[in-house]
Amino acid sequence: MESPEDRKMGMLNIRIRILSVFMPSLFARWRFSRLKAGSPLPERAQIE
Repeated sequence: MESPEDRKMGMLNIRIRILSVFMPSLFARWRFSRLKAGSPLPERAQIE
């Protein structure tokens, strides 16, 4: 029988793992859509 504290820590670890997996892809997709939209970002000049 695990204590509520252990369960809370487990949920936190799972959430952190999910975030660490999903955030980079979300960030990359967001930057890609910004670049495709033609917004004047300094990254665009470096890529082309």
